[in-house]
Amino acid sequence: MKVIGRPGVGVDNVDIAAATRRGIIVMNSPQGNMVSTAELTMALLLGLARNIGGADASMKSEKWDRKSFAGVELQKKRIGIVGLGRIGREVAARCRAFNMEVVGYDPFVSLQTVEPLRVTLLSLDELFATCDYITLHTTLTDETRQLVNRERLAKCKPGLRLVNAARGKLIDDEALLEALDSGKVAGAALDVHTSEPPKDWRLAKHPKVLATPHVGAQTAEAQERVGTDIAVQVRDFLKSGVIQQAVNFFSLTGDLNDQMRPAMMLPSAWALWWAR
Repeated sequence: MKVIGRPGVGVDNVDIAAATRRGIIVMNSPQGNMVSTAELTMALLLGLARNIGGADASMKSEKWDRKSFAGVELQKKRIGIVGLGRIGREVAARCRAFNMEVVGYDPFVSLQTVEPLRVTLLSLDELFATCDYITLHTTLTDETRQLVNRERLAKCKPGLRLVNAARGKLIDDEALLEALDSGKVAGAALDVHTSEPPKDWRLAKHPKVLATPHVGAQTAEAQERVGTDIAVQVRDFLKSGVIQQAVNFFSLTGDLNDQMRPAMMLPSAWALWWAR
């Protein structure tokens, strides 16, 4: 094996460390589903604000109950975006179009990066304490696991509405359940879950939760783009040694690829020798 190609962003199902030890390049195709995930985030925000899920279920049970499903507006509300990568920035642009005040947290981006989007950078604690809405768009690492926990939810602005279309394990499920039951969190929209499908369905079934089965990238357009992107990347690597969008190596093209190629082959050669 020389290369592993993962259509889309997430590589949770690939043992990156093992692949790296064996000199196997792991690539993803992160750009193809940006728009689809950003648009789903907006759908979840609107659905959460206007109680779309509950209102629809009520109508399907032949109940006409307008008062129970009164909602709130997005306009002039503060939204905090945790993670200002490609998808986070797409969400920021759309939230600005809804006349929202957009703030964000990302320790890896500069003021110059977010300035064109008119996003104010805050600390994570300040973001939780002051935002009406928070949406998560960060990767899952040891540092971000259960980023949304009891401590942070205790500090959040009462009535917070939370959206997660990134990774389920960013949230401590028990802490979120407690915050929903207490009313500290007014609602949550979750496209991703700690285990998929869930082993514990309490969050998905909670009356204040709008839940979807990880459909952020499930559009016809996104599936075509990520599939094509990763096929082209794998082809170019096998044919010419060109490395694009690798998660365990830096991108190499042109003369730099020619210079680095002999050194890159050493781990693979060592792994083959050891296997013998």
